[in-house]
Amino acid sequence: MFSRLDKNVDGALTRDEMAAPAERLRTLDTDQDGTVTRAEARAYRRANRS
Repeated sequence: MFSRLDKNVDGALTRDEMAAPAERLRTLDTDQDGTVTRAEARAYRRANRS
């Protein structure tokens, strides 16, 4: 999923790359810099495994 959203292949998702920024994606941006890195996505996934 991440690779499909990362249109410019810079390793981060910007607001522009998220066509409709869902609340879940905003929660992934733990440093609130407007991008979601792979590391942030992995950390979220690890923390929310059920």
